[in-house]
This record gives sequence, C-alpha cells and structure tokens, in this order.
Amino acid sequence: MRSLILLAIAGTAYAEPPRYIAASGVFSEAFYGHVGASVEGGMRFGDSAAFAHLSIGGGTSGSGMADSGTFFLVRGGFDARSCTTQFCGFVGIDLGIEDDNLDKSSGSTSAVVIPRIGFDVGGAVRARVTIEAPYCRGEWGRGASLGMAYRF
Repeated sequence: MRSLILLAIAGTAYAEPPRYIAASGVFSEAFYGHVGASVEGGMRFGDSAAFAHLSIGGGTSGSGMADSGTFFLVRGGFDARSCTTQFCGFVGIDLGIEDDNLDKSSGSTSAVVIPRIGFDVGGAVRARVTIEAPYCRGEWGRGASLGMAYRF
C-alpha cells in the first residue's frame, strides 16, 4: 500500500486532463446499509498527481430491513492518482456529512471519514471502480461503487 501511495504522489506517467465528472451506483455496509447513486466532480492541482473532489449522493438506507428509509451524503476529499493513457489508479480520503432517516421516528446526521482506493479505465469516457472503508458512528464499514467518468 505504501508503494502505491508513493507511486501516485511521485507524479502521473501521463498528462491526463485536469478535470472529471462521474456518476456511480453505490453500496455500503456500515451503521445502516446503503444502496443509491452519486455524482462527483474533481480537479487536479496544477501538474501534480493530487486531485480534490466533491460528491453528493443518496438512496435507500437500511437496505433489506423492514424499517428502510433514505440517506443523503455530501463529501469532499483528496486523491493521489497515477495514470497511463488508458488506466488510472487512485488512493485518497474523504470527509463528509451523512443524514440517515430509517423511518419517520428515527434517523441521524453524523460525520463520516472514508478512505478509498480505485481505478478507472478507458479514454475520455471511462469505467470506474472504487472500494471504500467508511468510518461513521464509531464503526468501520465497507463500500463500493461502479460508475462512469468523463475527463476533460
């Protein structure tokens, strides 16, 4: 893991476009299960391998439970990326606020920390996979997303 981070911080092997937008289907299993969708936009810092991004998402909370409700998540963070012409790998961390409403009488709003690692592949339009480990309400969870990104 340390060598992947050092590789990403060292710089990109390919001068990729400086911005991207992405749309993804998301799944996470933490305090409540989540199934939903998100949109994300990001921008590179100068010619470095560092990107900042902002994401919003929402969907069903408490998936598979009788008291299912909704969730909404706003998050932002930083990634270090290393790319070739067709493949990019990234590792990063996000901070955010999550609002869960399991039913009309319960719910919560809390801070969330989300370490993540992933890759995307393709040309200007790319398939994207991300694996995450959200930490929320004193518990570690696991999550994943699968989506499409456009670099410009």
